[in-house]
Amino acid sequence: MSNSEYLHLVVGGIGVDDKNIYDLISKKKNITYLGWVENVRKYLDSIDYLIYFMNSNRFYANYTAPNSIYLAISHLKPLITNVGGEPLELINNKNIGIHLENISDFEEIDFENKEKYIELINNIKNIKNKYKWDNASKIYEKILS
Repeated sequence: MSNSEYLHLVVGGIGVDDKNIYDLISKKKNITYLGWVENVRKYLDSIDYLIYFMNSNRFYANYTAPNSIYLAISHLKPLITNVGGEPLELINNKNIGIHLENISDFEEIDFENKEKYIELINNIKNIKNKYKWDNASKIYEKILS
């Protein structure tokens, strides 16, 4: 995992990778697994990054999770994800997070680079008022109805 001894990873959610998470927890003391979380917002003030991963082999991986990018933006949290679509577009064009092709690439992230972190936060601040879930949800409703 990360090169930072100060990094503590809090994992919420359930899925096919539960066993992998339990395996990691048995090896690393800096991981807390919450399982299914009803209201993730209550944890967002105490984290530095929002990490959202999906099974990239599934068809829907590039068409879901727009709410995760808006959740990250609304709480000024850089997003680390493997999800394509809008999250990937905003990461690439607005530099507000980190896109990973593979979860194993997570180990390559330099969490000690404070300048990069501050840059990501400032970039999120610059777009926060434009990218809001309330606005986006109306667009998604039109597209999907």
